[in-house]
Amino acid sequence: MYPSDYGYAALASSCARTYQLESYASTSCVSSNWLKTDSSQWLLAPRSSSSSIVFHVNHVGNTRDDFSAHFSFGVRPTVYLKSNIAVMGGTGTYSDPYIISAS
Repeated sequence: MYPSDYGYAALASSCARTYQLESYASTSCVSSNWLKTDSSQWLLAPRSSSSSIVFHVNHVGNTRDDFSAHFSFGVRPTVYLKSNIAVMGGTGTYSDPYIISAS
C-alpha cells in the first residue's frame, strides 16, 4: 500500500486529514485505522533521494522513511477496485472471504 492508503484508512470522523503521517500515532487516527497492525510493514514508496530507503508503518502506527529496504518487515498486497465493484457477501476472513461483483 502507499502511505496515502494508510492515512485514508482511518475514519474521517476520528482523524483530521491534516495530520502528518510521521506523527500519526499521537493522534486519534491510529485507533480508527483499519490498516493498523502491531508490527512494522513496508509501504510502496521509496525516499526520493535514495531508492534503498523505503517508507514503512512502524508498530505504533507512524509512517517513516528511515529504514533500509533490507530489514525484514511484513508486506501487504494492495488491490484497487473500480468504482462499480461491490461487496456482495462474506466477512473478509480466510474461512469467509469477500464475494465481490460488478454492479
